[in-house]
Amino acid sequence: MPSPRMRSATLLPLAFVPLAACATATRSGFRSTPAGLPAANLVAARAAEPAEASFPGPVAPAPRRIDIGTSYTIAKLGLFQPSGDLDDLDEGSAIEVLFGRRLLSFLAVEGSLGYLEADGRRGSREFDLWAVPVFLNARASLPILFFEPYGGIGIGGLYADYKEQGQFDSNDFVLAGSAFVGLEFGLGRLAVGAEYKYLVTEDTKDDFAIEGSVVSLFMSLPF
Repeated sequence: MPSPRMRSATLLPLAFVPLAACATATRSGFRSTPAGLPAANLVAARAAEPAEASFPGPVAPAPRRIDIGTSYTIAKLGLFQPSGDLDDLDEGSAIEVLFGRRLLSFLAVEGSLGYLEADGRRGSREFDLWAVPVFLNARASLPILFFEPYGGIGIGGLYADYKEQGQFDSNDFVLAGSAFVGLEFGLGRLAVGAEYKYLVTEDTKDDFAIEGSVVSLFMSLPF
């Protein structure tokens, strides 16, 4: 009967048979997997798995749209060209801050506070004017893709401080009206645009009306 040492020596070569088989299978392209599947089946299983999520590059901002019920603010910077009784004055400057609210997709109401100034000669005399207009506006617009033409009217008042050489140095508050048209371009949430406005007041106590055109550029932001 063989001794235990002899049996161990006999079985030792047999232990290398599975290892040799594994090595042969690996060289032939059929490696074992933890689940016991050949590599070909593993490739097919991996192909069926969902692809990893990819992150897109920068996305251009969507065109700005103001929804019903949205409030917005607008800052304007422009030029004031006097006309009518003040037609002889030089071109001046104008600024305006406006707050609005969209009531319908095409209709908004706005409140504005501004400042304008102009000086020059009225007839043969030096004339200097600055004024603070306050308006309540109704604005109708037509949104088209990323731009929006609009128009409207405003009613309100204007506080004016003025002086004419050798005649008067005074101030007054007078009723005023305006009409305006413009075009607004959406840039994401922000918008920019240009506007033309014509305003006119009733006569001041010194018998002249404040009248003229305001051409301005603006920036708008909803909140």
